[in-house]
Amino acid sequence: MSRRGWVLALLLTLSTVAATSSAEARPIVVGSKNFTEGRLLGELLAQRLEAEGFTVERRLGLGGTLICYQALTSGEIDLYVEYTGTLREAVLPPGQAPGVAGLRAPLGSLGLELLPPLGFNNTYALALAGPQARALEVTRISQLASHPTLRAAFSHEFGPEGALRPVPERRGHR
Repeated sequence: MSRRGWVLALLLTLSTVAATSSAEARPIVVGSKNFTEGRLLGELLAQRLEAEGFTVERRLGLGGTLICYQALTSGEIDLYVEYTGTLREAVLPPGQAPGVAGLRAPLGSLGLELLPPLGFNNTYALALAGPQARALEVTRISQLASHPTLRAAFSHEFGPEGALRPVPERRGHR
């Protein structure tokens, strides 16, 4: 996995594994985040489970990462798709070992299981308008340090306690 790439993975409660092994299993409750990609992945997951003969209840569009994660840990949903980078940077305590394997133990201690990655990643990038990038001669993130008046905007999941937390220290920004 690329350091920049965040693999999409499924999180599920271990109680779901036990529940799906019985003939009278309750519906599997699939949750999702409240943006297009999250809803689409949740729906695809639900349809795949139904094609395998499972009864599924959908709770798509719940909210952001922490809302879905809390719904999972409280038993309101049984699984949802999450980014490994978001788990590492916004959900779990700092200092987790790198890679998917580094997430398994801390999640397991919480009664959660990280299923195999879905097979693609979602790499994030910073964007600067073309004319402005050319005028400032910015072609690399490191060059942003010479332009302290530039302002950036990110979603709350990328804030000071989120996924971009290490960027300022590595890039000389405040």
